[in-house]
Amino acid sequence: MFLTAKEMTEKLCPQLVVEGDFATCESSVCAAWQWGESEDIAHPEARRGFCGLAGVPAEFTLEMQARLTAARSGLREVPEGIRLVQPAPVPPPKKRN
Repeated sequence: MFLTAKEMTEKLCPQLVVEGDFATCESSVCAAWQWGESEDIAHPEARRGFCGLAGVPAEFTLEMQARLTAARSGLREVPEGIRLVQPAPVPPPKKRN
């Protein structure tokens, strides 16, 4: 899921257990939290991210992946000429007879 930190605190965390019960996500406080948008957006409270334990969400587009990679490299923008390639779809498993 690609959500704001506040929205994510309404979801259960499969890793965080308190007194034998699952607790809610700690979002941006958690070491697994990944920001998907840069800090300099117009409304920082609307900045979205995702749980890194669950993998990259489907709605995290190629452009966002490129922007995040550029930001991690210290760049403000995705350099011109970077070609974004959609990964090939994984075929469904074959049915057993």
